[in-house]
Amino acid sequence: MEYIESKYCKIKNIDDISDALKTGIFFNNYLKELSELTSYIIDPSKEDCISYCINDGTIAGLFVKIVKCHNEIITAYLNKKGDVVMWLTRPLYEAFVLMKYLIVKGKDSQRNYRLISYRNRYKRFAECKKRNSGIDKVMLTKFNVAIKVDGFSEIDFEREDSQPTGKKWKLDGKNFNELHREVEDQNSYSYVYGTLSEFIHSGWGEVRQFSLTQYSEDKFIAKLEYYDNMEIRFITPTNSIVLEAAAEFLNWSEREDEVIILKEHIRIDNLLNQYILNNYETNHEMYLTK
Repeated sequence: MEYIESKYCKIKNIDDISDALKTGIFFNNYLKELSELTSYIIDPSKEDCISYCINDGTIAGLFVKIVKCHNEIITAYLNKKGDVVMWLTRPLYEAFVLMKYLIVKGKDSQRNYRLISYRNRYKRFAECKKRNSGIDKVMLTKFNVAIKVDGFSEIDFEREDSQPTGKKWKLDGKNFNELHREVEDQNSYSYVYGTLSEFIHSGWGEVRQFSLTQYSEDKFIAKLEYYDNMEIRFITPTNSIVLEAAAEFLNWSEREDEVIILKEHIRIDNLLNQYILNNYETNHEMYLTK
């Protein structure tokens, strides 16, 4: 364990974050180490892969998605592609909330999570049975193979489809806000999830800022360049999320003794968040043009 901890925690003894951030090298190295660390947690042994039953696979799969999204966010940040950072942040956050919820709720919810994922495929299934063309036969075969793996039958889908309006085809009959309320601070719903909806649904606020340049009071031109006025606050929220997700995953998978390898990264993450908060409170002007 000491070897693993030292391998992924080369940045140590940092107490003055403002001084460490002056060159940018420290933070970039911190991001690269964090990516290596979370990837190690997924696959600690190249020789012996960890296997999961299908319900446990919902947790493992969501954690893998979180890490993959975060790795791509790091790449985009280092390449100064702010648009991509924002596009990927909400999918990462949604996977994080779902993973925490499924860890807390257990097997019944994990099974229901898998079941409701068939919502659109089940609707197509009924249509394909009626038409039974060449492409329909392919889709029917794929559907039947998938539900066999998952252990579902048509009766399971019929039962779900008969649930009351507003409850059916939702995880445990709850919308995302209700799921979120059970595992996360409710304040983060509007500040994180709500704000990032612009980037999922192509809202005007996102398009105006990232895809256009305003050159007069009422005139805009297309902007193909990525938003490159990057600052650490763009990515620190996802760093915090992936660190919490990693700790949750290690505890869930009965690898509690390995949580220690996150200790130094969590400490630095806390210093970074405090640094940003202090700037908002004492020097918020520095963020007005970014």
